[in-house]
Amino acid sequence: MTGCWDRREVNETVFLTALSIDKGSRHKYEITFQWANPETFSQFPSDLTKKPITVFTIEGNSIEEAAGKLTEISSRSPSYSHLEAVVIGDEVAREGIHEILDKVGRTFQIRRTKFLLVAEKKGKDLLQAKTLFSIPAFDLREVLSSSNRASTYSQVSYNEFMQLYKAEEMTSFLPMLHAVSSKEDRPPKKGTQNTLLKVEGMAFFQGDRVVYRLDGQQTTMWLCVRGKLRQGTPLLWKEGSRTVATFKTVSQSSKFKLNSSVSAEIDIHVTVSTDEVYGDMNKSGKKELEKMKAGLEETLEREISQLIVKTQQSRMDIFLFERDIRTRYPQKWKQLKEDWEDTYSSIPMKVNVQVKIVNSGMLTRNALD
Repeated sequence: MTGCWDRREVNETVFLTALSIDKGSRHKYEITFQWANPETFSQFPSDLTKKPITVFTIEGNSIEEAAGKLTEISSRSPSYSHLEAVVIGDEVAREGIHEILDKVGRTFQIRRTKFLLVAEKKGKDLLQAKTLFSIPAFDLREVLSSSNRASTYSQVSYNEFMQLYKAEEMTSFLPMLHAVSSKEDRPPKKGTQNTLLKVEGMAFFQGDRVVYRLDGQQTTMWLCVRGKLRQGTPLLWKEGSRTVATFKTVSQSSKFKLNSSVSAEIDIHVTVSTDEVYGDMNKSGKKELEKMKAGLEETLEREISQLIVKTQQSRMDIFLFERDIRTRYPQKWKQLKEDWEDTYSSIPMKVNVQVKIVNSGMLTRNALD
């Protein structure tokens, strides 16, 4: 009665930790599997020279066909239960990912809380990167699950992506995955021994195809408009190319308002604490504090307005304003929905930023005096 008739022994299973899908040269897809070698983590490993992970690339016309070919080189059957991330290559993301989403949704072993990402170029290169850590997929999971205090990306699970993907007239998005040198924050050179997997920026989909991208700084402004800046996000007050002061976000909110004249306003409230002050601003007094407040407000308004203009030129409502209009102004949405792309590209939008500075230390004697 207690027998395990359908048991699968650990030493008979390939535990996949990450999966990437790229465009193939001979077949439709080039699938890269990354799996852990459990014996290397035992207290008394039998082979000290064996690597903790194995990476293998197979071409096929479907993910399952490639997984089937995997059993031709290994007696172990693949298991998706420990899969941490699915990385979609750039070419595949631009051509369409509907089949990939269908496969992930039908595979019962893949948890719906696991993350989807878009590779900067080829996903295969990222899974084959020689990182500083034993199992790159597990460290990638920790990066995505952390607070992301820089607010340079927004983590997206399969469930979250599908809610946007299936919604009526809704733009969906995924974070971008890059490889950078372990010594400097730049692409690794050929022959680099150690690289890091870096999550930064966002890729935006229309339907199942990537049509627009944001870098890290633009993503911070995008999250600010959506009221989703994380606590501790650094915000810079800039005058031209010079940084005058740095602040850390304490709290943040945003509200979209549609006026009767088919114009819009975005009211953004940000509470920050002073982190770094440069030059002659490093004084005490209320006058300097007001100047810092006005300077940060002007910087945020300028950068957000510039990003909105760029998206209007591309006719891409990446801020999900259409959802705000549909839920808050349903009658107005009925008039705008047919030509929303044209309306969005021409609608005047005013950005209002109000900054509140707390814990500045500017009203008492400077610590350096």
